[in-house]
Amino acid sequence: MANHSLPSHEQTTNTSETALSPTMGKRVLKVFGWPFWATVVMVTFGVTGYAATSALLSLNSPKGCESVYWPLASGARRLYCAQVEAKTGDAKSLLSAIALVSKLPEDHPLRQEINKNIKVWSKEVLVLGEKQFQAGNLEAAIAITEDIPSGIAAKEVIAEKVERWREIWEKGEAIEQDVEASLQKTAWNIAFREAGRLVDLDNEYLANRRYTELVAKIQQAKIEGTVLNEAQDAFDQGGVQNLLTALEKAESIDEDSYSYQSAQNLINQVGETLMTQAEENLERRRWDTLLDIAQAIPESLELEEEVNDFKQIALAGLEARSGRVGGLKDAIAQAQTLSEDRPLYQEAQTLITRWEKEINDVQVLNIARRYANGGTTADLRAAMAKADQVPRGNPRYQEARQLVNQWNQKVQTIEDRPILNRAVEIARGRSIQDYQSAIAVAQKIRSNRALYQNAQGKIATWRDQIERIEDQPILEQATRLANEGRLEPAIATASQIRPNRALYQEAQNDIQRWRNDLQARENLRNASQMAESENVGALTQAIAKARQALNSQTYRYQAERLMDQWSKQLYAIALQQANDNNLAAAISIAQQIPSRSSVYRDVRTQIRQWQDEL
Repeated sequence: MANHSLPSHEQTTNTSETALSPTMGKRVLKVFGWPFWATVVMVTFGVTGYAATSALLSLNSPKGCESVYWPLASGARRLYCAQVEAKTGDAKSLLSAIALVSKLPEDHPLRQEINKNIKVWSKEVLVLGEKQFQAGNLEAAIAITEDIPSGIAAKEVIAEKVERWREIWEKGEAIEQDVEASLQKTAWNIAFREAGRLVDLDNEYLANRRYTELVAKIQQAKIEGTVLNEAQDAFDQGGVQNLLTALEKAESIDEDSYSYQSAQNLINQVGETLMTQAEENLERRRWDTLLDIAQAIPESLELEEEVNDFKQIALAGLEARSGRVGGLKDAIAQAQTLSEDRPLYQEAQTLITRWEKEINDVQVLNIARRYANGGTTADLRAAMAKADQVPRGNPRYQEARQLVNQWNQKVQTIEDRPILNRAVEIARGRSIQDYQSAIAVAQKIRSNRALYQNAQGKIATWRDQIERIEDQPILEQATRLANEGRLEPAIATASQIRPNRALYQEAQNDIQRWRNDLQARENLRNASQMAESENVGALTQAIAKARQALNSQTYRYQAERLMDQWSKQLYAIALQQANDNNLAAAISIAQQIPSRSSVYRDVRTQIRQWQDEL
């Protein structure tokens, strides 16, 4: 190393002195002269300045930093190249700059300048870390701070900064967990409120972007929850169409939805319900409904085999429903296509057995109907005997019983009609004896016979006629007494008609009317006696008493006439009071006049005038 070192300034000076003695110098000056040497000096200094300038320019070139052999580089060279590197401004460059000068010893002459630059660069690195944190890159932000050499920047500042970042980030994660928990519970409003807490955090990513993403997530979850609710409502309403609506809505919910699992559960419920309804309609032999349900069950429920079997059986049932032997045979053939490995094989076999029995029943009943077509009692009895061959428990047993009952009714009608006709003929005489004879004949028809109710109706009519014939004279006598004004004897006479008799209610209506008339007559008599005093109080009481007689048709007109007469008397008294300048008394009297009076309008007009005068 020493062999390559440059000579010092002192060494250069001594050598020059040795090489040029004073005598030699004088000779040279004498030969060339001062102008020459002045030029030489100027050229020498110019070359030296150029070399120095070139060296400095070479030192300040970035390209020079790229080619430096750092183990031999000076502190100044390291510091300058670190400054050039730091000007790039990104974290990598700043950390490279710090690393470049941090290797110099603590006692280096440039240590104070180095530490000042390292402090600035460290702050810039922390600012870049803060930007990464605000952008949502926590790990990248922490990684930046971890690359700052220990001991260079204040550890407390870095630790505090990282702790703050972690604390904010943990709060954000806790909020997102709360939002997630609320979403799992379908508590949409709580989820919105929890998400709103992100806005208060000192982090742009969490407060803006993440908050926006969470709100959109909640809104989507709420929409899907609403769809699920609609599906559930449709399911709860029941009915095939509502079940299909519920299925369609539930299937529209995506797999990543919070409502997905509930939707899948509902889909399974719909499938189970449709299958249950199909089985119920199969059991009740409702072939049309069964076919509709089977055709409506979608492929998504993966019930293809069951659905196909339901369709097959429903079509067979529709054939059998015709009741014809040919239709039943076609139904059996249709059901026999279901092999033993099919889901509804056993149900098909049960129906085949039933339809085979039904074919025999149909054949028996067809023969019975042909017998009954003859119409005679013998034919009908033969038909009943044939229909009785259908055993209890067979498919057409109920139909056979209905036919037997129907034909038995015809037999009884044929047998009893002459009896009832004879009774009707006897009753045409219209006397009590004729009616009693007709009743005796009609009572021969027993209670278990087809014409029994018809006969009882005739008997009730004839008994009514007997009672009317017996009681009509009593009611007519009572009416005559009432027309003569003898109301009390009329009431007593009509009361002779006993309850449950044909004319009893009519008699009671007349009695009530006559009692009203009797009371009205008494009220008018009392009112007339009151009005004889012709003072205000008496007339007012008379009018009130007469009003009670208005519910009597007989005495209504008389009551209205008397009330009008007494109202006019009251009006005259009121006018007299007004003439005597006693307007208050006049008004009080006039206000007692009823609205039914012919002078009522005039009275109301007069009252308003008197009130104006007061």
